[in-house]
Amino acid sequence: MTDMSEKSKITLWGKGIFLLYGLFVVFTLIIVIYASMQDFQLVERDYYQKELDFQSRIDEIKNTNELSEKPIWAINQIENVLTITFPESIMDKIISGDVLFYKASEARGDFKVKIAPDDSGLQFIPLEKLSKGLWKLKFHWNDDQRSYFLEGKFVIE
Repeated sequence: MTDMSEKSKITLWGKGIFLLYGLFVVFTLIIVIYASMQDFQLVERDYYQKELDFQSRIDEIKNTNELSEKPIWAINQIENVLTITFPESIMDKIISGDVLFYKASEARGDFKVKIAPDDSGLQFIPLEKLSKGLWKLKFHWNDDQRSYFLEGKFVIE
């Protein structure tokens, strides 16, 4: 009778190991399926090219830091607009440029606006198309001699 109880113990251990292995396989499959269904986005779509352009960006930031006045921005909650103020010293020299509205948590919401201030140096951007959260502004503009870059942040509540 001791032989039968030894056999049943071995059989019980075998079933336990098989059950444990089976649960491990099922758990692993669930994790793989869940991970494959997740939506992930790169922070920047063309980050390899941006890495190559890094030195030129450093030069643009240096040019911007040499300016006596820089663009400033403020949220006007009453009129629900973002107001960008371009100093007169910059406004007269801008040949082309744009402002990228960048939201790290939602890449699909990113968009660009051409720099086009009115005669007083103001540009208004409606806020209704912006979702709540932290936004980055990335100004990039050129004059007849140099390129400039300025980055800032604001929050929509």
